[in-house]
Amino acid sequence: MALNYQDSQPIYQNGIWKGVRDDMPEGYFKLGERILNQFKQNPDFIGQIDSLTGKEDTYKSMGDRSIRCALWLINQGIHQGDVVGLCSKNQLDCCIPLFASLYLGTICSPLSHLYMDEELVRYYIETRQPKVMFIDQINADMVVETAKKNGYSLPIIVLGQKDGLLSFADILRAQNDEEVDKFKCTDVKPEDPAIIINTSGTTNLPKGVLHSYGSYANMLKYFKNDEEPSTVIGFFGINTIVGIRTVIRSVVFKASMVVAENLSGTESLELIEKYKVTQLWMTIYTAIRLMKTPDILKFNPSSVKMVAFGGGKSDGEAIKFLQKLFYNADLYCHYGGTEFGGALSIKVDFYKVTSAGRVMANVEIKVVDPKDNKILGPNEEGEIYLRTPKLMTRYWDNPKATADAVDSEGWYHTGDLGYCDTDGDFFLVARNNELISIYTNRTLSSVIVEVIKEVPGVDEVAVLPQQHPDYYEVPMAFVTVAHGMQVTEDDINGAVQKKLPDYMKLRGGIRFLETMPYSDSGKINNRILRAIVKASLEE
Repeated sequence: MALNYQDSQPIYQNGIWKGVRDDMPEGYFKLGERILNQFKQNPDFIGQIDSLTGKEDTYKSMGDRSIRCALWLINQGIHQGDVVGLCSKNQLDCCIPLFASLYLGTICSPLSHLYMDEELVRYYIETRQPKVMFIDQINADMVVETAKKNGYSLPIIVLGQKDGLLSFADILRAQNDEEVDKFKCTDVKPEDPAIIINTSGTTNLPKGVLHSYGSYANMLKYFKNDEEPSTVIGFFGINTIVGIRTVIRSVVFKASMVVAENLSGTESLELIEKYKVTQLWMTIYTAIRLMKTPDILKFNPSSVKMVAFGGGKSDGEAIKFLQKLFYNADLYCHYGGTEFGGALSIKVDFYKVTSAGRVMANVEIKVVDPKDNKILGPNEEGEIYLRTPKLMTRYWDNPKATADAVDSEGWYHTGDLGYCDTDGDFFLVARNNELISIYTNRTLSSVIVEVIKEVPGVDEVAVLPQQHPDYYEVPMAFVTVAHGMQVTEDDINGAVQKKLPDYMKLRGGIRFLETMPYSDSGKINNRILRAIVKASLEE
């Protein structure tokens, strides 16, 4: 499988790299209509496969369920521009309310089902104000109790079965067959709001990123129609920008999706072999965990033709591992974010294995000195600014955050540090959540992470800032230990003291964890770790 524009060289003008321009065809942004048309035109196509049960879900069934869901929403008085809440693990029904929302021009606002607590649910309901909530049975009690405790009244529909609550199956059965046959999508415009996606919550609570039909459709322009039948595994939760894009893209471009949740390396490779998966979308962190899969050579991943990864600074060792494991596949590196989708991409060139890519179509990027806003030249490190029609409309109900992130000329300030070379390859130095302000020094947490990883027996590491009265912030390490190994605080502190300056000492302490918490995108869940940091200050 190939991606569009790989042979199209961006141009460099006045310090700005500009991707080729490619305007959307008429009606391209009408995602709901395009999805429903696929369902109707290809009723027998297998759209989804449940990885646990092997159950196959046809386009006919997906279309019928999504129309019935839309009709139920209409009967509840929910209109274009209203918010529809969604919180579910990956399962066959979790995409159906999303499709229904796109049919009606309502705003789908998915919430992560992982590590939910009362504070997060209350914040979500207060800020998003959903008119209805579709939720899996695991988290139903938390949502119901929080809503009741705080005086919120909204219909809660369970994707499954839960005593005392209306089930998704019940509301579908209640719809009239004649109305299903007559159903038509609501007309939408490119600028109409479509989806609110939460940021990763590297601070305490996530911001809501509002995307329009136009911005999300522009993200799909990057993909070519598949010339052959394709099968993809969804490693991402439906609450993430890549998770939603994978679901929509799979229907629009007619690919079967293996629906899975929280896969280990062994489970991933078993599914790839069983279902002859052709496409994989993952974070670089997923790739790193795949490297630790035992007996990896016993699997046959020869069906995989394309592997795309991103979500963090490129790891040369992990990329070389992917090339060796998926020997029939083209590897693509992506750089993107919740606020702007994808901005950089490149087919991996092993002469520049850590390149984050070149500017994609309809994207402009410049590297800026954050001190004086001066545009920097090749090989000069600064903050990455970008401008694109894929950019969010705004942060939901947060005009200050929007004004801080997007300037008057439409440039989004990513907060990420990087540089470009004379060929137009960009290299990521640090994501904006990797910096720790230690006294007068801004330190990359990844520098400390790499030193700790070298300690024998250490499996995974995260380093976060902890507030400190003398240093402003100090590093605090979270560590998991490989099975059968022993690692002490002295081992870790000794390595840091030996290889790093004094100000990088782990003055925030070290916490050993049984397992590292992950987000729906496969990244380490900093929100959970920050809660531990906060608790440590209160001890």
